[in-house]
Amino acid sequence: MNREDEKMHSEKPWNKKIQNKKVPSGKEKIHKRYSIKKGLKERKGSLIIKIMAAIIIGVVLISQINILLVNKFSKDFFSEVYGDSQEKNIEKIQEDLEEYFGSIEKTFDNISTSYDINMYYSGKNSSSVDKFIAMHNMQKSFQNAFESKLSGTTVLLVSKEGEISVNNNDVLTKEWKEIKQNEVFNEARKNNRKLCYSYVDEGFTYATKSSSIILGVKALRNMNNKLYGYGVILIPDSELDNFYRYGENQYNSISIIDSNGMIVSSTDKYQIGETDTELQKITNEMLEKEITVEKMEKNAKTNMVLCKKIPYVDYSLCFTVDANEAIESLYNISTLMWYIAIITGAVLLVIYILVRRTMSPLRQLGRKMSYVAKGDFNQYAEVTGDGEIQELAKSYNRMLHDINHYVDSIIEIQKQKRQAEIHALQMQINPHYIYNTLTSIKWLIMQGDTVKSTKAIDAFIKLLRSTISKSDEYISVEEEIENLKNYMYINEIRYGEKIKTEFFISINEPDQLMIPKMILQPFIENAFFHGFPEGQNGEIFVCVREKAEKLIVEIIDNGVGMDERQVNELENGKSSRKSEHFTGIGINNIRDRLKLIYENQYELKIKSSLGEGTTVTVVLPIQHKEI
Repeated sequence: MNREDEKMHSEKPWNKKIQNKKVPSGKEKIHKRYSIKKGLKERKGSLIIKIMAAIIIGVVLISQINILLVNKFSKDFFSEVYGDSQEKNIEKIQEDLEEYFGSIEKTFDNISTSYDINMYYSGKNSSSVDKFIAMHNMQKSFQNAFESKLSGTTVLLVSKEGEISVNNNDVLTKEWKEIKQNEVFNEARKNNRKLCYSYVDEGFTYATKSSSIILGVKALRNMNNKLYGYGVILIPDSELDNFYRYGENQYNSISIIDSNGMIVSSTDKYQIGETDTELQKITNEMLEKEITVEKMEKNAKTNMVLCKKIPYVDYSLCFTVDANEAIESLYNISTLMWYIAIITGAVLLVIYILVRRTMSPLRQLGRKMSYVAKGDFNQYAEVTGDGEIQELAKSYNRMLHDINHYVDSIIEIQKQKRQAEIHALQMQINPHYIYNTLTSIKWLIMQGDTVKSTKAIDAFIKLLRSTISKSDEYISVEEEIENLKNYMYINEIRYGEKIKTEFFISINEPDQLMIPKMILQPFIENAFFHGFPEGQNGEIFVCVREKAEKLIVEIIDNGVGMDERQVNELENGKSSRKSEHFTGIGINNIRDRLKLIYENQYELKIKSSLGEGTTVTVVLPIQHKEI
């Protein structure tokens, strides 16, 4: 390792941060925005995102499983504990309803066995005085028949002929004939001496007309089993609400259902009059198996059902408890979810900080490597992170430094190679061309054409000075065109003026645009010697223009043209009149020079057909003269 290499390695750029920043140009800003967008897309697939996604999914799954388990165990525990507490309430309500309906049974038993009532409605009174006395005794017996719990309930005594007596001041709002059409009256007649009940969605007295009622009917018969009237009781839903106070709350619904599943009374008023077959089915099973508490799935909800049979009537008392709402109120699932979410977020934040601290240098290193893959060898990584990552960054920077040193060496070698090629081109001036040119000038002097000979000598001197004296790799477009004009002027002196050359320069400031030296002269030379047989007139057009940051040069002749074989010979520098050429440079040599200088940013096209002339197109990137 030489001293220069030792000095470069001793500086250890892999241990330093790059501080020199260049102000980006417009293209670089666009490229930077594109790189940011691409970086965001690549970040979606980065390792830290995958790790965080796996952790988040794992934590969320564990949290959900815990919540589900807590919810399940809570439901089981709730069903057991809450069921026991509600069972006491339902038993209390059952006892009160048993006492209430028992009082109704006793009242109607008193009515059906009352001698005074029987005598009055049987119609055995011979005189009006007897009838008045019988009515007085009937009303007295009617009032005495009532149990104390029924003091506010409307009870009717209706004779077979339709005569009605009421235990209070309530008044009918419908005709008896219409009331009598209810099926419960037929059921009462069939079931001798039994009190039958039926749901009616609207009462038929002033006291009950705004409420649903349970209508109770008992057929009244004398000793000979002959029907003489009906005992009718109207139980409004508001009367039954007084029994629900022991077990009613916001999580359960207390209902009374008949044998067909119709809800005849409930704390949920919207359910009254509806038929619930599922509730009826589970109620029948519970009563059959003598089970008090059972679960029921309904409307995607888990309900807990408690059921008891109500004595004296063909009704069942049901408690329906919404277990989900009750558990949520007891355990406050939403609050639990928030606690879990906060704890999960805190854990994820800690994990994210730790993972980011480890992965951020690796992600930065990966991003730097992607730029290096695109040819940017100045992307040194910052040495941060843990020990292993720092060592990795140092190794990467050391490798990048060696690559830069190697690339710089190659660039220097290529530069020297191009300089050698320029020198070699300068040495390729054909001696025969010089001899013949000087002979032609000598012939002009001998003829006494001083002006023309002087002009020819000046053109020849300028051509030799530009090609031999100057070692620059680039010259301006203006200088290159001037060399072409001098070259063609010398050829006109040697071969005559049958071949004319015209130049069309359509660019601004041709003296400020640079082009590789002697890049166009071989095309003019080949057009002159190959395009026109001896003695043929012709024209060569040189067009130079600028388009979309590109310099376009077209060399067009109207000569005899070439076939494919001749084009190949032209590109390889082969010619039948090579001794007359100014240089021995072939088109293939030109192509190699352009590729070496511009890589893939140039175009060189040769289009030719026999009898149609030849067009050579050279497209180069715009390169301005350095100030």
